[in-house]
Amino acid sequence: MNGDNGNDISFAEAIKRARTVATRYMTRTARSYSQVTNRLSKEGFADEVIQSVLNEFVTNGTINDQELARRWVEDRATRKQYGARRLIKELETHGVSRETAEQAMTQLDLETEVQNAQTAVSRRWHDQALHEMSPLERQRQLSRCSGFLFRRGYSTEVIRQVLKNLT
Repeated sequence: MNGDNGNDISFAEAIKRARTVATRYMTRTARSYSQVTNRLSKEGFADEVIQSVLNEFVTNGTINDQELARRWVEDRATRKQYGARRLIKELETHGVSRETAEQAMTQLDLETEVQNAQTAVSRRWHDQALHEMSPLERQRQLSRCSGFLFRRGYSTEVIRQVLKNLT
C-alpha cells in the first residue's frame, strides 16, 4: 500500500464521517445548503470533503433549498401568519438565498396574505368591536394593529387592506 492509497482511505473515511454528521444534523428538520456547509466546517472537515458530501446530497435531493423555502413559506405563512418580508428575512437567516426566498413567496398571493393578516389580528385582539370604541381608542387600536402587522412582516398594502376591512 503506497502513500496515495493511505490518503484515499483517509479521504474516504472523512467523507463517511462528514456524511454521518450532516445526516444527523438534518434529522430533526430540513437544513439549507449553507447551514450544512457551516456545520461541517465547524466540525473541522476539509473543504474538499464538505464539497463532496454536499454535492452528493444535492444530487440525491437530500438538500434542496427551493423545497425548503417552499415548505417554510407554506408553514410559517399559515401557522404563524407571517408576512412576506418576515418570511424572506427568516429564510435568509437560515442561509437560503434571497432569490430562492423570493421565488418561494410566489405561492402567496395578496388575497392569501390579507386573509392570514386578518387571522393574526383576530387572534391577537379576539375580534374586539371597534365600532363600540371612542374615536380616540379606535385610532389607538388601529395604530397598534398596524404596528403588529408590520412587525409580522406584512407590506403596507396588506396592512391598509386589513385596516380598511376592520373599519
